[in-house]
Amino acid sequence: IAVIECRHECAGRKGKDSVYCACNATYCDDLDPITKQPVGTILSYQTSQSGDRFKESQLKFTKQSDHDNEDRITLTLDKSKKFQKIFGIGAAFTDAAAINIGSLNKDMSDRVIKDYFSASGIGFSMARIPIAGTDYSTHLYTYDDTKDDYSLEHFTMPDEDIKYKIPQIKLAKEVAQHGLKLMGSPWNTPKWLNDKELLKTHPDKQYETWANYFIKFLDGYKKHGIELWGLTMQNEPMSFSSMQFLNASIERDFVKKHLGPALTKAGYTKDKMNLMVYDDGSAQNPMIEYVDTCLSDHDAAKYFTGIAFHCYLPNRYASVDALHEKYPDAFTMMTECNQNSRHNTDPFTPATLGDWGQATDYANQIVDTFHHWVSGWIAWNLALDTFGHPNKDLKMSDPPLVIDAKNEEYFKNPNFYAIGHFSKFVAPDSVRVELTASKTPGSFRFIAFESPDNSMVIALVNSGAVPHDVTINDPTHGKVDVHVPGQSIQSYIYWN
Repeated sequence: IAVIECRHECAGRKGKDSVYCACNATYCDDLDPITKQPVGTILSYQTSQSGDRFKESQLKFTKQSDHDNEDRITLTLDKSKKFQKIFGIGAAFTDAAAINIGSLNKDMSDRVIKDYFSASGIGFSMARIPIAGTDYSTHLYTYDDTKDDYSLEHFTMPDEDIKYKIPQIKLAKEVAQHGLKLMGSPWNTPKWLNDKELLKTHPDKQYETWANYFIKFLDGYKKHGIELWGLTMQNEPMSFSSMQFLNASIERDFVKKHLGPALTKAGYTKDKMNLMVYDDGSAQNPMIEYVDTCLSDHDAAKYFTGIAFHCYLPNRYASVDALHEKYPDAFTMMTECNQNSRHNTDPFTPATLGDWGQATDYANQIVDTFHHWVSGWIAWNLALDTFGHPNKDLKMSDPPLVIDAKNEEYFKNPNFYAIGHFSKFVAPDSVRVELTASKTPGSFRFIAFESPDNSMVIALVNSGAVPHDVTINDPTHGKVDVHVPGQSIQSYIYWN
């Protein structure tokens, strides 16, 4: 007798304006792995404010649309017009995320990782690793806070890495269906490396040590079986204490004189390690000028492969388009996106659960980002507790997944599924292809990809209250009529 396991549906609880899905030791919703279908069959998935979470159905292409009216939106695919290759989608293994995930029992903490990275989850294929402490740590620290330790003899990775992040990342690598690209970013340097007088008089010694600090980090993770795919020199260089990266010229000189040569000498050559410039999102640090300073210098540019930015950057898409035009061989990554960040408020204000607006905000951002030549999208914390903690600065935010260790539960917010409508279907090395609309209501977004397994993925986002009737037209297969309810996100996948 064959036993067929059915998908576990969301155990929904009423939240702000939509449900969130609760998981405990005995029950948690999951998602079926994607199974290839015969040519002409379409798999459809829907998440909505009304409570659908990856509601699945099957459709068939036909030669003609069954409906023809002026209110209908026709989306036409042109697979001959291809754009950028996609690296992946993911989030960050911050200290706060790893500590919260590790606060659950082993089976539940493993399940959180599988919910994010496995084929029965939302299939993340990228992750960001902070190099030592961030604002989402319990305290301020680096890997070497021993004063004047220029040989880095006291470089040590704490429990945050050894006990929490590294085991979780190893499991994520193990279960990730399409592999896992990992990138690292530091928030702070050891305070003793920030001596302003030494930076004025003997900067080479300071910068050489800082470059070796990166090598120590990469080697340390490599000893645990974790190899990184990419690095940025500094998270938000205009916003955080750093090696005084107050202007792009210092980052340029640091890379070409110190970090680039150090990486090459240690075996982390350009074909193995992707250095990304900028990694910021502040209005105080204009993106185009910063990137130009680094990439227009041949001796620095030879070490860079990409450009990183955050979703908070004003006018970011105009900047990204301009930089792609000028540096077409440099890929672009969106490396941080946080929601509902709150500062100087009551630190015990509960995290928001069941906020549908956060779902459509993320979905719209992902569509818009990929429409502007961006190759990867990474959210901020994988998980936080029910108050958005821990955070050493008492800043809080709302992650896709909230952990209540006291009651041995965790909760998947609507934005968890919103991200999943892209991460689960758009495999690494997919290519964006052209999808045009007969008309484009302001609350309606759409995008299409061709995946390495010869499948086509189309995502639709309706962030307005008015539903839309849509005809999807793929000239090689036919047409299919679909209904997109108000406040819903849909993914369609079919094979050529």
